Amino acid sequence: MIAECFWGDYTLTANDLLDGLENGDAAFHRFIFSKIVDHARFPSALIRALFTPQEVRRLLEATARQPRWSDLRHRLIRANLTGEPDLVPERQWRT
Repeated sequence: MIAECFWGDYTLTANDLLDGLENGDAAFHRFIFSKIVDHARFPSALIRALFTPQEVRRLLEATARQPRWSDLRHRLIRANLTGEPDLVPERQWRT
């Protein structure tokens, strides 16, 4: 996850990541969340592994108005995490 999401731009270790998440620093959580959303191959799986469902809802609510959440990738992530398939109507079965 470190190599995939941070591309060597930061000197963050796995222990640093876990410590930061355990400390409950909201800014650190948003930072990690955004890196996962923007760069991970399997963002929903990583987000579910690192954050509680309540934290995921809070992070999604905090980022909902950001322009990037209107593109397909971000809407797919949001739909997967929330169970709201209506967020990606172009990927739904037509009847």
